Amino acid sequence: MDGKGKLIKSQNHKILSGQTHGSFEIPKKLKQGTYFFRAYTQWMLNYGAEQIALQKIQVGDFDRSSTVDKIQFYPEGGALVAGLENKLIIRIDGNRIGNVQIVDVQDQSVSNVVRYGENIFSVLFKPEKENRYFLKFNNGLKYPLPPIQDSGYTLQVNTIEEDVFDLRILASPKFQNEILHVIGESKGIRYLNAEVDFKDDSSIDFQIPKKGLPLGLFELSLRNEGGEVLAKRKLQIGESQLRIALEPIDKELSKGIKSFAIKVTDREGKPVAAELSVSFKEHENTLEPFDGEALSGYSGMSRKERFTNDLLLRTHQLPVNSGTNSTEDFPDKIYHDFQNGLEFYGQAYDLNNKLIANTAVQILIKTEEGNIVKEVRTDSNGMLKLSGLQLEGAATMVFRRVAEDTKSKLIRVHTYTYEIPPLKVPSNENNISALNLRKSRPEVLKTPEKKRASLAQEEGVIMLDGVTLVEEKARKMSAQSVYGIEPTRQVYQDLENPRTIPQLFLGIPGFQVSCMGGLNPTLVIPKSVGIGPVLWVVDGFPLDQETSSLREVMNLLSYIDIERIDFLSGPSAAIYGSRASGGVISINTRSGDTEEYYARKDGQTIFQGFHNSVDFTAYQESRKVNKRREKLPQTLYWNPSLKTDENGEAIIKVKLPSEALKIKFEALILTPEGRRGRVVQSF
Repeated sequence: MDGKGKLIKSQNHKILSGQTHGSFEIPKKLKQGTYFFRAYTQWMLNYGAEQIALQKIQVGDFDRSSTVDKIQFYPEGGALVAGLENKLIIRIDGNRIGNVQIVDVQDQSVSNVVRYGENIFSVLFKPEKENRYFLKFNNGLKYPLPPIQDSGYTLQVNTIEEDVFDLRILASPKFQNEILHVIGESKGIRYLNAEVDFKDDSSIDFQIPKKGLPLGLFELSLRNEGGEVLAKRKLQIGESQLRIALEPIDKELSKGIKSFAIKVTDREGKPVAAELSVSFKEHENTLEPFDGEALSGYSGMSRKERFTNDLLLRTHQLPVNSGTNSTEDFPDKIYHDFQNGLEFYGQAYDLNNKLIANTAVQILIKTEEGNIVKEVRTDSNGMLKLSGLQLEGAATMVFRRVAEDTKSKLIRVHTYTYEIPPLKVPSNENNISALNLRKSRPEVLKTPEKKRASLAQEEGVIMLDGVTLVEEKARKMSAQSVYGIEPTRQVYQDLENPRTIPQLFLGIPGFQVSCMGGLNPTLVIPKSVGIGPVLWVVDGFPLDQETSSLREVMNLLSYIDIERIDFLSGPSAAIYGSRASGGVISINTRSGDTEEYYARKDGQTIFQGFHNSVDFTAYQESRKVNKRREKLPQTLYWNPSLKTDENGEAIIKVKLPSEALKIKFEALILTPEGRRGRVVQSF
């Protein structure tokens, strides 16, 4: 989708064993700008468009100038307090930000600002009462920090340890004698209630074990005896339940190919046979709070990754693993059922555009693997539905019904699809609403309330709320060309007002007919299509070139019997050899079979099945490498379904670049049993 929520391109991918992967080709003529890539199932839409997996991408040249689009401050605990050590996280969206510093009202630097990656900064400082502080850039621009409270509390949490959270609470002198409570909650359920007594001290430190806490978003809050929230802090609990180790193999391979051993174990060290997604990428601007780690014996989530994820969470850049430990996870209403394959919706009309209701419809589905025959019945609104379709690539659907004459048999179907959910960008981005792309037709989709009530009374029936479908733009339908070759130019006969053969040629751009009203009309073909003899073909059979001409063809065929005329030139005409160097004029007749003619043109539509994705390895080998190396990081290896053996091990080979570069290794696991693992490492 573009930045305004307009759909640019979409495709379907088959889910096998709970996962899917594939390729998505960005249209070449896409305008430069910001776009959003989304992936979701229909069932996910029950939880709202905000839950759709979303990735922002940039198409075209990046803005190389120094700009600041947005600045956001995140004081740990919720506020900056005078006289106490405060930790402030700063997110700056823009280009080429450069270094920043914290200065006071006299423009004096008060603390060093540490940068983590492209847009996250952190500073630890102790503000003074009645002073003002600013974020200062290299170009001299200054932005004020949030207001400073005269007194209060700060709540600081260290998340880098594997088994515990380290917690520090600081209090202003006037509040050091109060008894407070540290409350830990997830989805309204309280998991922690610890009493805090400062005992005339200004700070207190203690640890919170992670064991027993639920996965997902967890909130710590500091409260007084009256339950008033004094400070709060959000955490993400989602440690890897499986561990992934990457070990280089010392054996030298040719042409820069390096072997690596990957091993998957559980937290007790037992091997796990699993399927995981593995990638090697040239390093990009990711967060690096610590120096790079050695590529040896690495296992599980690192201290660096826990630190990184915490920063991303606090600046609203980390998708939250919500967990499933509360009925609050379930939506109030169910609009979409589970899908077992693709679905096709359509509304049936006859060739006179009269609605066909409560009628059995036969559907022939033509695919590369063969033909499939289905029969469905339209409802009172002429709507028909096919479910559970497992089709690869594009398929042709032909629709018919039982009738006496050919024209009455054929059915024209207007296709419908699910309404595109609106583009919902996380709260840290500008909220963008999707455009109303197409007029919806809810009146043909909602079940009448009386009927719903009667159905709901039936035992074992669960009523789903209505979903909205929208009519798709009419698809172009045409008859099959000879040998499946797409013609260079094409013209169809008008059934109601048939045109003569010379008149048909006048409908082809560039063609001219001289002496049109005479006894010997001549066809003039554009010189741009090629020089040489022109081959006439009727229903796939070439005519004698020495005797064939426009006049001979007019004597041979009745223009009423012609279905269409195709013109082929260049590579399209190559199948006929050198005799077609000047092009091919292919005339297709109806052959007295009006049923077949109607079926092709008016009684069929194209249905897009599951996308046939390109294999990543084959794509890499076929790429044309630009001599001038691109500055954007490249993916060197990707295997979305790497399987380990019973020992939890797998060997992979990666072709690394010849120059010295930093490489990022990433591996992900999510088993059908729900066990997960993730590792991101640079070397």
